[in-house]
Amino acid sequence: MKFLIEIRNNKKGIFLINEFIDRLRFDLPIKDKLKVILTEIIENILHHSNTDKITISIREYKSKKVSILILFKSNDFEIVIQKIQNPKLYLNYSEKRYRGLGVIMYHNLSSLVMYKFSNGFVRILVLL
Repeated sequence: MKFLIEIRNNKKGIFLINEFIDRLRFDLPIKDKLKVILTEIIENILHHSNTDKITISIREYKSKKVSILILFKSNDFEIVIQKIQNPKLYLNYSEKRYRGLGVIMYHNLSSLVMYKFSNGFVRILVLL
Protein backbone atom coordinates (compact mmCIF):
# COMPACT_ATOMS: atom_id res chain seq x y z
CA MET A 1 0.00 0.00 0.00
CA LYS A 2 1.19 3.51 -0.81
CA PHE A 3 -0.16 6.81 0.52
CA LEU A 4 0.75 10.31 -0.70
CA ILE A 5 0.30 13.81 0.65
CA GLU A 6 1.68 17.18 -0.41
CA ILE A 7 2.42 19.77 2.28
CA ARG A 8 2.67 23.47 1.41
CA ASN A 9 4.93 25.85 3.26
CA ASN A 10 2.18 27.74 5.06
CA LYS A 11 0.60 27.82 8.52
CA LYS A 12 -1.79 24.92 7.78
CA GLY A 13 0.78 22.59 6.23
CA ILE A 14 2.18 21.07 9.40
CA PHE A 15 -1.31 20.40 10.82
CA LEU A 16 -2.30 18.31 7.80
CA ILE A 17 0.20 15.60 8.76
CA ASN A 18 -1.72 14.32 11.80
CA GLU A 19 -5.04 14.38 9.93
CA PHE A 20 -3.45 12.45 7.07
CA ILE A 21 -1.91 9.82 9.37
CA ASP A 22 -5.16 9.41 11.35
CA ARG A 23 -6.89 8.30 8.11
CA LEU A 24 -4.31 5.58 7.38
CA ARG A 25 -4.97 1.94 8.20
CA PHE A 26 -2.03 1.32 10.47
CA ASP A 27 -1.98 0.10 14.05
CA LEU A 28 -1.79 2.84 16.67
CA PRO A 29 1.91 2.29 17.53
CA ILE A 30 2.87 2.78 13.85
CA LYS A 31 0.63 5.86 13.58
CA ASP A 32 2.25 7.33 16.69
CA LYS A 33 5.74 6.77 15.25
CA LEU A 34 4.70 8.29 11.93
CA LYS A 35 3.32 11.38 13.67
CA VAL A 36 6.46 12.01 15.72
CA ILE A 37 8.85 11.35 12.84
CA LEU A 38 6.97 13.30 10.18
CA THR A 39 6.03 16.25 12.36
CA GLU A 40 9.65 16.73 13.42
CA ILE A 41 11.18 16.29 9.96
CA ILE A 42 8.61 18.47 8.20
CA GLU A 43 8.82 21.21 10.85
CA ASN A 44 12.60 21.28 10.42
CA ILE A 45 12.33 21.42 6.64
CA LEU A 46 9.80 24.24 6.76
CA HIS A 47 11.88 26.12 9.32
CA HIS A 48 15.31 25.68 7.71
CA SER A 49 14.67 25.51 3.96
CA ASN A 50 13.26 27.72 1.25
CA THR A 51 10.99 25.06 -0.24
CA ASP A 52 7.37 25.82 -1.06
CA LYS A 53 6.06 22.24 -1.00
CA ILE A 54 6.98 18.83 0.38
CA THR A 55 5.74 15.50 -0.98
CA ILE A 56 5.42 12.63 1.49
CA SER A 57 4.97 9.02 0.44
CA ILE A 58 4.28 6.33 3.03
CA ARG A 59 4.49 2.72 1.92
CA GLU A 60 3.69 -0.51 3.70
CA TYR A 61 5.32 -3.65 2.33
CA LYS A 62 4.07 -7.23 2.46
CA SER A 63 6.52 -7.80 5.30
CA LYS A 64 4.61 -5.10 7.27
CA LYS A 65 7.69 -2.85 7.18
CA VAL A 66 6.86 0.81 6.64
CA SER A 67 8.90 3.39 4.73
CA ILE A 68 8.57 7.14 4.46
CA LEU A 69 9.96 9.04 1.47
CA ILE A 70 10.08 12.82 1.76
CA LEU A 71 10.86 14.83 -1.36
CA PHE A 72 11.31 18.58 -1.71
CA LYS A 73 13.12 21.05 -3.93
CA SER A 74 15.83 23.06 -2.23
CA ASN A 75 18.93 25.03 -3.10
CA ASP A 76 20.14 25.02 0.51
CA PHE A 77 20.56 21.27 1.03
CA GLU A 78 23.65 21.57 3.23
CA ILE A 79 21.90 23.88 5.71
CA VAL A 80 18.77 21.71 5.91
CA ILE A 81 20.66 18.45 6.30
CA GLN A 82 23.09 19.93 8.81
CA LYS A 83 20.10 20.81 10.99
CA ILE A 84 18.34 17.43 10.76
CA GLN A 85 21.01 14.82 10.09
CA ASN A 86 23.10 14.94 13.25
CA PRO A 87 21.12 13.93 16.32
CA LYS A 88 22.73 16.11 18.98
CA LEU A 89 21.12 18.08 21.78
CA TYR A 90 22.43 21.63 22.03
CA LEU A 91 21.54 24.92 23.66
CA ASN A 92 20.53 27.72 21.31
CA TYR A 93 21.51 30.81 23.28
CA SER A 94 19.62 33.29 21.09
CA GLU A 95 16.36 31.32 21.44
CA LYS A 96 17.13 30.45 25.09
CA ARG A 97 16.10 26.82 24.57
CA TYR A 98 17.50 23.41 23.80
CA ARG A 99 17.33 22.19 20.20
CA GLY A 100 17.83 18.80 18.58
CA LEU A 101 15.64 16.62 20.78
CA GLY A 102 13.15 15.96 17.96
CA VAL A 103 15.93 14.78 15.64
CA ILE A 104 17.16 12.41 18.35
CA MET A 105 13.60 11.09 18.78
CA TYR A 106 12.97 10.35 15.12
CA HIS A 107 16.37 8.72 14.69
CA ASN A 108 15.60 6.50 17.70
CA LEU A 109 12.15 5.58 16.33
CA SER A 110 13.58 4.65 12.92
CA SER A 111 15.65 1.69 11.83
CA LEU A 112 17.23 3.76 9.02
CA VAL A 113 17.35 7.41 7.97
CA MET A 114 19.04 8.35 4.67
CA TYR A 115 19.49 11.73 3.01
CA LYS A 116 20.21 12.29 -0.69
CA PHE A 117 20.45 15.35 -2.92
CA SER A 118 20.24 15.21 -6.72
CA ASN A 119 18.89 17.42 -9.49
CA GLY A 120 17.88 20.13 -7.01
CA PHE A 121 15.75 17.77 -4.90
CA VAL A 122 16.31 16.49 -1.38
CA ARG A 123 15.15 12.96 -0.64
CA ILE A 124 14.84 11.68 2.90
CA LEU A 125 14.12 7.98 3.31
CA VAL A 126 13.03 6.68 6.70
CA LEU A 127 12.43 3.01 7.51
CA LEU A 128 10.49 2.01 10.60
